[in-house]
Amino acid sequence: MEANAFQVAVIAELTALKYVLEHVGKIAFIAADLRPEHAKAMRETACEKLLAEVSPGLGAVWSSHMGAEIANNVSSILTNIETAVAEAYRQAPPLARISTASE
Repeated sequence: MEANAFQVAVIAELTALKYVLEHVGKIAFIAADLRPEHAKAMRETACEKLLAEVSPGLGAVWSSHMGAEIANNVSSILTNIETAVAEAYRQAPPLARISTASE
């Protein structure tokens, strides 16, 4: 099945939002001095919660499917943030040693 112009535009917009969200998430984690382990814990908690949620008006099968799709996408975003934060900390230069008067 070939995508139409609307579908391509929606996919492009969602991909752009995901890209920006991942970079903003990385910046927020680093600014808050959070480590990759925090992103992992956040991802695990979010997935548990999202898989348990029910989407009203969708029926049992679609509601479960919707929860799984959302959980999968949230997991993907948080995994990418976790990876980016880990990479940023690996690339960060070591803190400069501050000399004291007693040295």
